[in-house]
Amino acid sequence: ISNLKLSRNLEKDLPQMLVSDIDNTLVGDEESLNALVRMISAETCPIRFAVATGRHLSSAVDILKKWNVPTPELFITSVGTEIHYGDTLKAFPGWNKHISHLWQREKIAELFKDIEGMELQDSINQREFKISYNMQPGVGPDVSAINRTLRRAGIAATVIYSHNKYLDIIPVRAGK
Repeated sequence: ISNLKLSRNLEKDLPQMLVSDIDNTLVGDEESLNALVRMISAETCPIRFAVATGRHLSSAVDILKKWNVPTPELFITSVGTEIHYGDTLKAFPGWNKHISHLWQREKIAELFKDIEGMELQDSINQREFKISYNMQPGVGPDVSAINRTLRRAGIAATVIYSHNKYLDIIPVRAGK
C-alpha cells in the first residue's frame, strides 16, 4: 500500500476505497481474506483500504496483524468515534470537535448507573466519545427503552446494540 497522505480532497486523492468491518466481515474466512490481501497489496491496485470497527485502535491493529492483513490507510474505530490515518496512525484533525456537539458523557453515565442487566465494559473499551456496556439479554432494558430514557433526559445520542450483548452510546455525529 502506498504512503498516500490523506488530504481534504478525498475524492481526487482516493477515487476508490474499500472500507470493511473486521469481526464477522473481514476476518473469519481465511481463503477469501488471503485473496483480498493479495489484491490490495498489489502495486497496481487502484483501491485504497480502510477498516471501520467497534474495536479500539490497538485492538484493531492487533487483530489485523494476527490475520496478516496489511495496515489500512484509514482506521475508523470505537464505533466511529475515533479516526486515525497514515503510517503513524495520526488522529484525524477536527473529528473530536465535530462529534463533541451535544455530547453529554457524564449525564449518560449517570442515567444508566446501577441499571440491572447493564454493566460497564472494562476501562479500555470506554472512550471519550463512547460509553460501552455488556448487556444481559432479557434482564436489562432493551434499545427502545434506552432511547426513550435518553430522549426524556433531553440527551441526543446514538445507541448501538451488537452481537446480542454489547451496547455502545455515542454522539449523534459519530458512527461507523
